Amino acid sequence: MVEIRFARLDEAYKIMSFIKKHWNKNHVFAHSKKALDFQYLDKHNQRYNIVLGIENNTIQSILGFTLLSQYDNNIESNKDLWFGIWRSVKPAFGIVLIKFLLETLNPKSIGNAGLSKHGIKYYKLFSYDKVEPLKHFYIKNNSKNIFYIANFHNSPITHNMKNNNFTYKLLKIDEFERSNIKFIFIPYKSKQYFINRYYKNPFYKYQFLGIFEKSVLKCIFVIREISICNSKCVRIVDFIGNFTENIYSLFQEFLIQNDYEYIDFLCYVNDFSKITNMGFIEKNEEIITNYFEPFIKENQDIYFAYKCKNKNYAFFKGDSDQDRINQL
Repeated sequence: MVEIRFARLDEAYKIMSFIKKHWNKNHVFAHSKKALDFQYLDKHNQRYNIVLGIENNTIQSILGFTLLSQYDNNIESNKDLWFGIWRSVKPAFGIVLIKFLLETLNPKSIGNAGLSKHGIKYYKLFSYDKVEPLKHFYIKNNSKNIFYIANFHNSPITHNMKNNNFTYKLLKIDEFERSNIKFIFIPYKSKQYFINRYYKNPFYKYQFLGIFEKSVLKCIFVIREISICNSKCVRIVDFIGNFTENIYSLFQEFLIQNDYEYIDFLCYVNDFSKITNMGFIEKNEEIITNYFEPFIKENQDIYFAYKCKNKNYAFFKGDSDQDRINQL
């Protein structure tokens, strides 16, 4: 007998066992219920946001998905989702789970990142709006000559005039709550989403880097510091507000003050010139890794896909399951 349904609350350890046996025995979800819960537990719907394919009372396939409403009950439920972990002992089961999920929830937008070769073929076959690597941008610390995390031997020289109208500040949670800042992209994220997803994250420490123009908050970069190889870098995982122009020198101040090698920005937006106009450089021959757990000093493309009628769709590093803990 075959059964396709959402995972019940009492099935966490069955899911963990399946992942350990059929995906990776060292996967964080195979060992940490806390990690599994943070990514997929849906308290509002009293379930795990994981579709199960069950045959003869045995899990044969799983499909994880993230609803933005998991982090804020006031966000319209089922409107937008990101796919997550997807594994099937029987290949045909995998497609059946996706069909069940989309027909049951009927979301307005679908996204995913970190696609496997099989995943890339699937999303192209079903004519998603975009199936391509996320763009990777960066600003290196110009005060440094030696880099341990990245390799900037082929990095272009950039000279941007300082704009004294801009300042930055790391915002505390109450400052963020009081601000008038708004998320302008699709899928929509509320303030409560950002608080629960980042400020209250049980595994990583995120900071909210506010950019001010003449004391007016223009935008916020959600960032995460990484320390490795006796050095540090900082990654942008999300963005709130409107893109500003010519803040390259401001980022230089931030990098130098905190002794970071670089700041990077992995994303998709509908107009990349807005990112380069801020002062970011698109990665070309430079080596800037995407993998830190474990650390691999080489370039890796992160493929993503989305389907959405609204052309203002955006994807950032913190979306889907792309900035979750991989090692305990």
